[in-house]
Amino acid sequence: MLRAGYHHNLALCLQRIGDVATMIYPVRDLGRPPFSRQDLDLCRALVPHLSRAFLIHRRLQAADVRESVAVQVLDQLALGVCVLDGRGRTVFVNGSAREMLRANDGLGLGRDGLSVAHPGEREKMHRAVAEATRDTAGDGVRVGRALRISRPSLRRAFEVLVVPSTSSRLHDLGAAAAVVFIGDPERRIEAWDALLMRLYDLTASEARTALLLLQGHRV
Repeated sequence: MLRAGYHHNLALCLQRIGDVATMIYPVRDLGRPPFSRQDLDLCRALVPHLSRAFLIHRRLQAADVRESVAVQVLDQLALGVCVLDGRGRTVFVNGSAREMLRANDGLGLGRDGLSVAHPGEREKMHRAVAEATRDTAGDGVRVGRALRISRPSLRRAFEVLVVPSTSSRLHDLGAAAAVVFIGDPERRIEAWDALLMRLYDLTASEARTALLLLQGHRV
C-alpha cells in the first residue's frame, strides 16, 4: 500500500459464498489522518445497503445472461414463436416467425399484433389470444387452442397453437401474455439433410429419401 501511496484502509465485506468474498477497501493517502470511529460507524451502516445493491446487480446480470441465451436458442428453432401481451401486441418474435410473417401470406405482423387475412380465422385468433391471456392472469384453466390459418397463395395452411404463458415473472408483475407457436408445413430446413447423414450415417440420397417419407410421400 505504501508503494501505491496509501497508508490507511478499511475492509468491508459485501458478500461471502464459501471461500469467496466480495470486498470493498476504502483507503486514504499518505499524510491524511487514519479512519476515525465515526468513519467506521458510517461504513458499518452502509454495508447492508451496499450488499443489497451488489446482490441486485448480480441478479440483474444473471437475468440478462439468461435472456440473451434464451433469445439465441429461440432464434435457432424452425418453429415460429411469438409472445403477445394482454392486448395481443407482440413483445417478442423469433427469427423463424419473422421470416414466416414477412411474406404476409394469410398471417402477418401489424401494429396491433398478429394479423390474419381470413375474417373467420381472424376472429378465432382473437378469441384464442383472449382466452390465453385470461388464463395467464389466473382467471381460467390453462389450455391451448390449435388453429389453421389458410394462405391466399394456396400453400398448405399454417398450423398455429396459442397457449397461456407459464412465466412466474409475468404473474408476479400482474401481466397477461400468450405464446403463439407457428408451424409452416411448406418450410423445409435444408440442414436436416446433413443432420440425418451425421446422426444415422446416411448417404445424401438416403437422407433425401427419409425427408420425403417424413413429408408423407410413399416409397
